[in-house]
Amino acid sequence: MQIKTDYKRPVIVLLNRFNDIRFVGQAIFVLIVLLISWSGVKSIQTNYNLQKQISKAKLWFSRPQRERANSTSASSISAHSQIAFRQ
Repeated sequence: MQIKTDYKRPVIVLLNRFNDIRFVGQAIFVLIVLLISWSGVKSIQTNYNLQKQISKAKLWFSRPQRERANSTSASSISAHSQIAFRQ
């Protein structure tokens, strides 16, 4: 039993399709749509992370100053330092 290795023909057919301007136009359009979608997903993820940091900072600053000074919680200190250093 011999494995068929006739892969050259489909590759040549695909490369010949790049001679058609309609195919090239569609390929470029799909590439642009994918890039825009990826950029949108990245901006949504960044916005979500920023909203989490803002809510932690609001929670930290909503506590009375006396509690904040006495607090040794690592999460509240790290949330405050992250906000302070990013501004």
